[in-house]
This record gives sequence, C-alpha cells and structure tokens, in this order.
Amino acid sequence: MEAIKSLENLITRVGQRPKTGPQIPHLQHTDNSSVELFEELANWLFSLEYIEERETVISVRGARAAWIKDDYPNTNFDVLKTGREFTHIHPLDIYGGGSQHLSLKREDCETVIKKGWGEYHPLDPRIYPNKDYGHIMIYAPRNKEELETIKIITTVSYELVTNQN
Repeated sequence: MEAIKSLENLITRVGQRPKTGPQIPHLQHTDNSSVELFEELANWLFSLEYIEERETVISVRGARAAWIKDDYPNTNFDVLKTGREFTHIHPLDIYGGGSQHLSLKREDCETVIKKGWGEYHPLDPRIYPNKDYGHIMIYAPRNKEELETIKIITTVSYELVTNQN
C-alpha cells in the first residue's frame, strides 16, 4: 500500500449529511451502506497488513472492530485510547451500518468534516483534550466511489496508528 500523507486533496461528498444522533452511542441513522458495500469495506479493512478483526470494546454489539495485531511493535498509543482497537464498522441491523469511528490528526479531521465525509464524535473533547488528534465518525459509503474515498480516509488513520506516516 502506498502511504498517504495528507487528506488536503480529498473530494467533496455529494448531497446532504446523513442524520446522526448526538448521544452515545454515536450512530448514523440515514443513508447507510448496502450489504454489498458494507462487506466490501470490511473485507478491505481486515486485509490490511497489521490488522485483525476482534470484538469491539468501545462500540455497539455487532460492530466489526479492527485491531492492531499484538505483535506489531510500532503502535502509536498516543492516538489509540482503548487497547489496540483503531476503528470499527457499525453493523447493518438496527444501528444503521457502514459508518466508522476513527482518529486522525486534528487538521485531517477538519478536512474530512469540511468536505462532508464525517463529524466529530460527541466525546472528542474528552478523548483528545490536547487537540493534537480528533475522533470522528466517517459516514457510511452509499456507492463504490464513496467507498474508495472512505478507504483513503481510513488508510490515513491506519498509517497514523501504526506510525507509518
């Protein structure tokens, strides 16, 4: 995988932002992924070199969590706040699936939000009070083109948590 250094050239998401809830759990309620897009995102995510799928410790039941493998020696624990779980995909059932929570550098969070791809998690100020990083929801992909953009955003987070950036 070629390293992605920045999200500054991220395209703008088409259409209105989906409806999300302000409470915990922070979930997306409209414009969710199809089963096919959900599976494609999950298959790609869990194929990343230093990632394994485990049960989530921070999301809703049924979320598919991506963890940095225990034997990976260069994990960025300044970014990870709950073990080695770096992102999770919300399940398709009652939770409106396909959206993810992940962390990025603060300037990348601002770009993602400005371009319409996500929003801050309600607990962001408590998770990262120093503001170097941010914790955001990435909206579920609605089509293949959006899936490719979401892979780029997720890759930037992955490179951050594995100290590859």
